[in-house]
Amino acid sequence: MKQLRSGAWALAVALAGGLLATPVVKAGPGKRVEIVRRGAGAWLGVSLEDTSGAERGARVKTVVKDSPAEKAGLKQGDVVARFDGEVVRSAAHLARLVAETPEGRGVSIEVRRDGATQKLEATLAEGRRSPGLDLEDFQLLMPEPPEPPDAPEAPRAPRLPMLPKFRWHGESDGPLAFSGGPRKLGLEYQEIEGQLARYFKAPADQGVLVTSADEDGPAARAGLKAGDLILKLDGRAIADARDLRKALDAADPGQEVAVQVLREGRTLDLKVTLGGERKPSRSSAEDET
Repeated sequence: MKQLRSGAWALAVALAGGLLATPVVKAGPGKRVEIVRRGAGAWLGVSLEDTSGAERGARVKTVVKDSPAEKAGLKQGDVVARFDGEVVRSAAHLARLVAETPEGRGVSIEVRRDGATQKLEATLAEGRRSPGLDLEDFQLLMPEPPEPPDAPEAPRAPRLPMLPKFRWHGESDGPLAFSGGPRKLGLEYQEIEGQLARYFKAPADQGVLVTSADEDGPAARAGLKAGDLILKLDGRAIADARDLRKALDAADPGQEVAVQVLREGRTLDLKVTLGGERKPSRSSAEDET
């Protein structure tokens, strides 16, 4: 890498010597880097390399004959420490400073030579190409990039806790049925079992729990409310949602039925006049077809 860097800055005659203004580096095929010329800019007439160790500045490798650098007194081996009052950090930095300075401008150059500091004055000339140097064809081979590390294995997702087994029902097949015309009871309910059934003191650890009652619906008008556990409907024992649907299917709309519920540990008997629409009789149905 040191030889690669040294060679690159040796070629930077075009940069620090002012032969390139605003050098452009772009990626080329086959992991190459091409340095492409853009414009002329000012010209100083030196080639540079970076200094070694902690020393800052740009070291002069060669001085072009009859160039502004030679006329100013720059020599091979000089370390340019300041350019036009600005501290020079590297060869690339000095190349940029030269390229950005208008041609014909006089600049001060501070160099270190044989342990002593000297101040020189140079007048930059119009940028030009160095004889025999074709930077547009120059290709700088870059080292092979390292292989990226393997991605760490993603942690396993934690197991989700088991949710309690609840089933929600309306008054017809399917969960939460809200369509199909007026309902006979006008409530929503949930099957319960296990610990929840024992909490509500349901017989045989099962039952149908009222979760909501429609305002001004048949069940609410009869006094049923959320939290009631339905035990019987029209004399039929209710252990689950299927029993309740069967009892409702067997009863007619407008019929008054007895509903037994368990509320706060006490049994209540209520009378509900069922809602819903009356089904047409067989003869009426036949007439309609």
